[in-house]
Amino acid sequence: MPKPTIVLHGAWADGSSWNAVASELQGQDFTVFTPPNLLRQVAIDAPYVASILAQRTSGPVVLVGHSYGGFVITNAATGGGDVRALPGTARIGFLAGEPHPLLPSAAPKMSAAR
Repeated sequence: MPKPTIVLHGAWADGSSWNAVASELQGQDFTVFTPPNLLRQVAIDAPYVASILAQRTSGPVVLVGHSYGGFVITNAATGGGDVRALPGTARIGFLAGEPHPLLPSAAPKMSAAR
């Protein structure tokens, strides 16, 4: 039985960055999905990945994320599905609403020029 795995790239890459890993996993009977990371904000990106999880997988699934992709899969996993693991590389793993210094919502507010 194939083992579904969704791998998600970070901010400065695309799904092709996982090609070598996907090929290796497919050779071990994993079904691998490498959807695009919308890179809008986690409140948009995580539900998008959760919808892929709901539509394309059944049974146990592993979500893998790189960098910002780790932030997204952490939040997508709360949207349902039988997620068994959340491994990542150079992963950011904050939950939605938690501040992070790399995200615009955490940037200091600038006063308007006078």
